[in-house]
Amino acid sequence: MRELRTFRASLASHATLDAELARANLDVRVAELESAFLHDHNPAAWTGEAIFAAVSLRLRPFAPRDQRLESLIQRLYAIPQFLDTMRASVASLPARWSRRAQPESRAAEQMFGKGLDAWLALEPAPPERVAQTLAVNWE
Repeated sequence: MRELRTFRASLASHATLDAELARANLDVRVAELESAFLHDHNPAAWTGEAIFAAVSLRLRPFAPRDQRLESLIQRLYAIPQFLDTMRASVASLPARWSRRAQPESRAAEQMFGKGLDAWLALEPAPPERVAQTLAVNWE
């Protein structure tokens, strides 16, 4: 929590829209973590984080593509363990949040299937990196 607040304070000197969005996002994250309610009961929060962690790397070219591809591979491989942690951490499973997590998961299948194929086809990448990206085992 202290790290989030320190990072937020470090953004105070930046007057960009990205910095303002980051500060607002950090404010929400701190409130969520302080309440402990959201992550203890809402699987959609977990699935949303898992999805966006990977999809965000494909949204805009904030870093060289090779670097984003490497980060994408690491994040994709981390998702199964992240979701295992969710299963062990979610104290109860309210039906409305479970229903919300299901369509997000179906959308992720599209984003990590055909959508990922399309993104990888946009620019050439080393074949071994593409193969490694596509080899993630979701079971």
